[in-house]
Amino acid sequence: MDVVDLIPEYIWSKICDHLNVSGITSLSLTCRKLYFVINSDLFWSRLIYNQFGDKLRQRYLLDIFTSGTNDKSDMLASIETKTLYDSCLYGKTTFSDRNPDNYYAYLKSCYLLNECNRYILNKLEPVKTKMCLSVNNFRSNIHYHQFKSEYLTCEYRSIIPLAKLMYFYLIDQKRVAATDMISFDNDTHPTEKIAEITCLNGYYVRVDNNIAGELRGIFHSVVPGNYEIIWRLKVVKISDKTDRTVRFNGLCEFQAIPDYGIICKKSFSSTRRSPHWFSQMEMRKDWYLQSTGTFVIYEMSTVYFSTVISMLPYWPYAVDLDYVELKVVHDNNSNFMLRGLEEITKLDCPKLPPIHPFHG
Repeated sequence: MDVVDLIPEYIWSKICDHLNVSGITSLSLTCRKLYFVINSDLFWSRLIYNQFGDKLRQRYLLDIFTSGTNDKSDMLASIETKTLYDSCLYGKTTFSDRNPDNYYAYLKSCYLLNECNRYILNKLEPVKTKMCLSVNNFRSNIHYHQFKSEYLTCEYRSIIPLAKLMYFYLIDQKRVAATDMISFDNDTHPTEKIAEITCLNGYYVRVDNNIAGELRGIFHSVVPGNYEIIWRLKVVKISDKTDRTVRFNGLCEFQAIPDYGIICKKSFSSTRRSPHWFSQMEMRKDWYLQSTGTFVIYEMSTVYFSTVISMLPYWPYAVDLDYVELKVVHDNNSNFMLRGLEEITKLDCPKLPPIHPFHG
């Protein structure tokens, strides 16, 4: 008997906890036995449990696939009664007639936010919206940023274990470089780029009082769940001129809007007399991961994100942008909603059997 056959499957699972994705792939190619052990839902389910915990394993391997569908009739009827001008909060820079998709997503997000807050504040009826996704939709539309999605042909998507696809989605670094974002003004990529080897694609974008700081971008095929949006940025001082008799304002506004979820928005403002965020960030003298909030997505969505950085003349600071990242988290602590939405929207779903860390 081969020595591989003498080692229980859960031992191989524990070994793979200490391997990266490349190592696991190489191990699966060593023999027929390990190929079938590794290419199974049970194996990847164990990895999700070991790395992300039972709560996310339950959510991403069972809950979202057994929750049915959402009734959108009331939401669509409500949106049809709204117009571009009396509903948009952020003006033409963020939701213009050139970008009807993200404006439509904004209207849906506002409706869902009102629905959730209406229950939280008044406790009149349960929140109807739930996280849900069909297996076919997930297999057909799953998209990776860090890994090469072009190898996922239609045939290959249909035979890969569902838990394996989900594991790669959870570990995928969902990042978009600032140099790949689009300017609001001319729908082109930023032309002013500065080289730095530590950045995502070797360059970053600097925004100061001479360069417009209105950028937007898209995350495709985002699975239902709770997410944190994080910007890698750096604030630098470009002038030592001070005139404290006049209040010159600086504003950084970040937002993310899913097709079917809750809007996430965060602003940092400063004045010449009281620079606060800008001066605190400049004192770090290095790149910093700035969280701009968490939000919930109920169905597979495109997430539209944007940043608007405004600085009046003679403002002494500049903002360097490297990338924005979408990170899977356990809970949603959005500043747009009262805490506890996770408990309110929790469904009475069947539970996956517990996994013992050594015996599966």
